[in-house]
Amino acid sequence: MEIFKNEGLAEFEDHPEKIFHYAKVEYAKTDHDFRMALQHQEDMQVSAIVRIQPGAVNKGKAIVPK
Repeated sequence: MEIFKNEGLAEFEDHPEKIFHYAKVEYAKTDHDFRMALQHQEDMQVSAIVRIQPGAVNKGKAIVPK
């Protein structure tokens, strides 16, 4: 994960994804614009998943290659 090294996140005890998740939660608590942008990104992700595998989001299925 080269990007984590480049951003200085490779040497922490916690996994970089855990750090990102914590940051998202904290920013979302106080920054309305951030919260709206995050919601927009999540909506776009769900839309892309549905286009890739229709019904996957509603049925709780993972995208698994056949």
